[in-house]
Amino acid sequence: MDQLFSDVRILDLSDGIPGPFCARIFADYGADVIKVEPPKGDSTRRRGPFPGDVPDIEASALYLHLNRNKRGITLDLETDTGASLLRELVATSDIVIESFAPGHMDRLGLGFEQLRQCKTNVVLASVTPFGQEQNSPRRPPVWSSTRWATRCPWPLQPLSSQPAIRGERNT
Repeated sequence: MDQLFSDVRILDLSDGIPGPFCARIFADYGADVIKVEPPKGDSTRRRGPFPGDVPDIEASALYLHLNRNKRGITLDLETDTGASLLRELVATSDIVIESFAPGHMDRLGLGFEQLRQCKTNVVLASVTPFGQEQNSPRRPPVWSSTRWATRCPWPLQPLSSQPAIRGERNT
């Protein structure tokens, strides 16, 4: 039996949690999702939990959870060869999901207009915390957006005998 998205191909260029989770939902409903990772791999490969608490880029529970039902390829989009191979994949894809900082895809020559030259009806989904406008003084770079949005003191400490709360206590 065909699944809901069995005739859809998606390129997942995203990193972290929101983009890969979005692509995973499509994969769970039958889409052919290809995870495109940089040579250093997706950042979630280095985040636990890991079996036996032994870090292993092939065994991160978070990475495996976010990327189930996907195929994978490693491409260095900063090189002509990597960008060319991505364009070939775009020509046979319906949706591209990315989570780069605003303007990064354009700087690589892989922005929306360039991708449309590969396939005119391709959909580009850019998953960024604050849209596609360049960072302004009121908005932080992508890497610190969670801290900025939550006003949370970072880095958080793991559970231990030391409290993770900082500051003075009101008496």
